[in-house]
Amino acid sequence: MRTTYTSKYIIKKDFLSNQLKSFDIEPLFFSFYSKPMEKPFENDILTHFKISIVTKGIVRIKSKSYEYIVEPYDCVVFPPNMLYSIQPIENEEIEFYTIYFDLPKVQKNNFIHLFQLQTILCLKQFFTDHSLYYVAEKYREHCLNEQMTYQSVKLLLDQTFLKILKYIQLEGYQPFISSHYDTEEKVVSSCIQYIDNHSNDLITVQDLCTHLSLSQSYLYRCFMNYLHESPKKFIVQYQLKRTEADLMHSTKSISEIANQFGFSSVYSFCNIFKANYHMSPKTFRNQFRKDLLQ
Repeated sequence: MRTTYTSKYIIKKDFLSNQLKSFDIEPLFFSFYSKPMEKPFENDILTHFKISIVTKGIVRIKSKSYEYIVEPYDCVVFPPNMLYSIQPIENEEIEFYTIYFDLPKVQKNNFIHLFQLQTILCLKQFFTDHSLYYVAEKYREHCLNEQMTYQSVKLLLDQTFLKILKYIQLEGYQPFISSHYDTEEKVVSSCIQYIDNHSNDLITVQDLCTHLSLSQSYLYRCFMNYLHESPKKFIVQYQLKRTEADLMHSTKSISEIANQFGFSSVYSFCNIFKANYHMSPKTFRNQFRKDLLQ
């Protein structure tokens, strides 16, 4: 006898699922930190998104003059191009899983707006024992380099962000957005945003000065006081950091990557890369792929 399905059995396309479906979240790196944090991570900056899940210990995360106290079962999402510091509360072992991910450039602003990532997103007691076990299992598969690991981690990210979206939309999350923060940090953050928005250009220190209407001496002082390095060095380091994921995960040629991230020539890119990483971009790429096969 043929079964007749009524409307209550039909799986409908709901609003939140459709919103998440519009984003092509791409997992990049999966790591697990487990040891005492002897010193803080000062003024770190991301070129990609990352999500961290704390399983042990308590840390303080500072960004834009605001502090987040992060404990086990908390979930923290970091947007790219934001300066932050992490400090341990006590001298005890800290454990957390971290997944770095990215999205196509045309999707990033919509993703940031939808998930309220104008600042760091910190969700308290967001994970359960069951969901932490699932995360640990995905990390084990990643370490063993099992088949379908990429798709498995991507599914984990999709499920987590669907849960985050439901929380934001249905329960109401009000992120803290500081109305003011240190002038030096604001200058540096504005420079980072400009560099990211002009990632295909050959950016100079003068470009930053013109954009912010600042003198080179004042810009230099802001960078040295806040990051302890010059604007010129920061531009190079930041652009090099952005090339890492493409060297590791894409099939783009070295020349294409050099052009994409604003280096004057592939020759210049290779020389600068080798001076900072003590190996050529090609060797860096080959070494990464060799490690994947082990």
